[in-house]
Parts: sequence; C-alpha cells; structure tokens
Amino acid sequence: PRQRFDVLGRLVDHYLHSAGNAAEVCFPFRPSRRPPCPPDVTPETFAGPKQAYGWQDAEYDNLLALTEICDDAYLGAFVWALCPYQQDVRFHVHDSIALARRALAVAERSNEQWWVGFLHYVVGRGYLRLNEIELSRPSIEAAIAVGRATNDRNRLAHGLLSMATGIVGVHRVPTREQIGRASCRERV
Repeated sequence: PRQRFDVLGRLVDHYLHSAGNAAEVCFPFRPSRRPPCPPDVTPETFAGPKQAYGWQDAEYDNLLALTEICDDAYLGAFVWALCPYQQDVRFHVHDSIALARRALAVAERSNEQWWVGFLHYVVGRGYLRLNEIELSRPSIEAAIAVGRATNDRNRLAHGLLSMATGIVGVHRVPTREQIGRASCRERV
C-alpha cells in the first residue's frame, strides 16, 4: 500500500509539473505557482506551444482524473497550470470552474488569501466566458474584495476589469444605461 501511494504521488507530480511546463511554454508571462518538482520526477518538456497543446489535448482526461486523487494542497497549482488551457484555448470552462471551486474551498480553509482571490477570479472569469454575467458577479466581487484587503494590485485590477467586462462586454463602449447601472452599484 505505501509503495502504491508513492507511485500515485509521483504520477500526480509528473502530470502537475508537465502541465505547468506546458502552461509556461504557451503563456510565458505567467510565473510558476507550482511546488518544487521532486528530484525523482521527470516532467514532460515542450519545444513550443504546438507540442504543449498536443500533450494537453492527449492527456486532458488523465489530468482531470489526477485532480480527483491528489492531495488537496495541489489543487490550486493544478488550477494555475490548467486555467489558460481550459478557459482560453479549448473552452473546458465548466471543468475549470469546478476545479477552481474545489481548490477555493481548500484555500479558504487554510486562509491562503492570494489563492482565495485568484480562485474567485478564475470562477468569475469562467462565468464571464460562458456569458453568465450574473453568476460571475459574486466571485468577481470577492476577488476584488481580497485584492483590496491584501493590497494586491494585480488581483484588484483583474477583478475590476472583469467587472467592467461583465457590464460593458468586450470591445464595446458603455451605453448611458450601463454607466448608470455601474455607478448605482454599491462600491465593490
């Protein structure tokens, strides 16, 4: 039994770090949010986005399955590694929201405010991607509140931009009615 647990742990680490490597190739402007890779694990590496997306496509079901058996502490790192692929590339938004909600419960229990803010943002952004504006607002408002409480300018900016996107939409100028609705809303 102990040996089996070690094998599963190494498998989780292999997939987490491989997914993280893929995300870093495809989205190089994002810093890593993974724990250190154990020395006995050799994750996949990718020459470019085409190879990274190909691996993510082929291994997606396995990645999601491993989030079901991994230690809860890994969930946030899996969200960080998978979110751009899920929300921006292949539109697995429902999967992204479900994984982020599971990770959010862990982050809230452990009072990890950076993760709480980020994961609320992921949930809210996912609902925006689905054009479920009303469902997005509570999570976006929570991300904004965390950004303000922790003085995290990036979280605050992402939250406020998401709120604006929910009100105005993408690439549109707000109407007089939209401006009125936004100014009448309680300050978030």
